[in-house]
Amino acid sequence: MPKAESKIVNANAGRLIDYLAENGSATLGEILRERLMSAQEASEALRYCVRKDAVSAEKRDAFAPGERVVYSLTGAPLMREDKPVYSFEALLEAWDSPCTGPAAT
Repeated sequence: MPKAESKIVNANAGRLIDYLAENGSATLGEILRERLMSAQEASEALRYCVRKDAVSAEKRDAFAPGERVVYSLTGAPLMREDKPVYSFEALLEAWDSPCTGPAAT
């Protein structure tokens, strides 16, 4: 996936996470009716979020297409590829420095 396309999927995934946080759960049909994004963008964002374990997908029988799967947040954070997570403690460990508070005077 090209980097520009990856950023779009990440942005849409963030919008989807915000929507699910506000609404609890949703189907693809509900997401499309809210006009958050196009059908293709929503499908890609949902696949990305499910793959990253940030969103669960509960399949239901006997529902119309677009309403068969209910998506909800898992509680796991969505680690966006465009925003690396840096840790000062990890840097100190790499330098073999103890992580302590200010020196007593």
